[in-house]
Amino acid sequence: MIADFDLNLPLRNSKCIADVFNGESAGVSVPEEPAIDTLLSHICFRFDHAWSDYYRSANLSNHEQSAVLRAALGSTAFDVPMLFALFC
Repeated sequence: MIADFDLNLPLRNSKCIADVFNGESAGVSVPEEPAIDTLLSHICFRFDHAWSDYYRSANLSNHEQSAVLRAALGSTAFDVPMLFALFC
């Protein structure tokens, strides 16, 4: 996953899963943790073009796309906020 961020403007998008596999970005929210959720609103994630192409060629079902996206975001979504904390 590639993370794009802008600390001045919220970026988080709510795209449908199919759009994310076509190169669009997705956002992550954690409403039960307002501080982290606010930071995550400035970050969006997208698949590298090679991975998008790979997953599209696999003709995954909606359920499989959802599982892949959750796994990819679950393993990377909190890396950027942790890096920001480290740099502070």
